[in-house]
Amino acid sequence: VSRQTVRRDLIEMEQSGILRRIRGGAVPIETEDREFSVRIKQRLREKRAICVAALQLLKSHQTIFMDAGSTTAIMAEVLGGPTGLTDLTVITNSLEIALRLAQTAETLEDKFRVQLLRGTVKRDPLEVWGGATVADIHSYRADLALLSPFTIDAASGAMNYHLHGAEIAEAMVRRSSQVAILADHSKIGMTGRACFCPTDEIDGL
Repeated sequence: VSRQTVRRDLIEMEQSGILRRIRGGAVPIETEDREFSVRIKQRLREKRAICVAALQLLKSHQTIFMDAGSTTAIMAEVLGGPTGLTDLTVITNSLEIALRLAQTAETLEDKFRVQLLRGTVKRDPLEVWGGATVADIHSYRADLALLSPFTIDAASGAMNYHLHGAEIAEAMVRRSSQVAILADHSKIGMTGRACFCPTDEIDGL
């Protein structure tokens, strides 16, 4: 079998969601890893620590974008705690994030204004997506985008496996003054399908 055939087969299997290409080979993607209800419970301590650290990037009265992902959903929980931040406007395509912020123990109106973007609803994760979502993003300007990638690589930057997710994240990058990538160690060095933020445009990691 030629090297070109192996490479082509690996690319096809990656695009089908069977495996992920890594440097020097490939690793299988377990079905349960693609389910949001399972992903959000994996490496929970590490994800919480990342989100607590990300609070240092936030200031009261800011407008922030948050895309749909397990780490950004945990970020919503952290934001709902005693952060000292007030008057934040959170714009998201994630119904999970919107619900978590709405269920915060503190008075919602004093701490957050949650704006759910327009679009078609899909599940796993529960989010809105599509051309209407991307267009809606371009009607806003944010101080910071908090984004959860599928993978991140020093050469390629932050990437998403799903093209629609990459389009949404890229639009948020373009409409934000700063970009912070929330990624645990399992995301580093893996291969994604579409880059939404080159390395030199990442302000916080």
